Amino acid sequence: VALGIYFFMDNNNVALSKSGAQNANYQGTVTGAELAAHNTAEDCWVLIGTTVHDLTEYAPKHPGGSRLITDLAGTDATAEYELEHPLSLMSTLSETIIGTIEAGYVPVRVSDDDFEDEEDDDDTPVASTTAVP
Repeated sequence: VALGIYFFMDNNNVALSKSGAQNANYQGTVTGAELAAHNTAEDCWVLIGTTVHDLTEYAPKHPGGSRLITDLAGTDATAEYELEHPLSLMSTLSETIIGTIEAGYVPVRVSDDDFEDEEDDDDTPVASTTAVP
């Protein structure tokens, strides 16, 4: 699987990071609140493992379609990512690294069960991120 992904990326103008280039917005430690704030297709940060990646520019080039990434913007996408890819694959996109998630970050997953009752028609998910001291 990984070899196929590398082949696709190399042959479809998706840069494979061979230089170890660092993202211009690299900041070291990222808080859960900061990760959650980057939650749109136009500003798409995701947590994979313990590393926060800015996948805004990469998402449109993703072989499975951009929504597989952008739907997870601002969240911990580790479980979804690992269903299809080895964690080591992200090392080929080192220029997307923003930093490492803060110590004690506990992701809160949004699921269909997290939507409010039918009485409230706005369908706003009820979720938040928390940090354990």
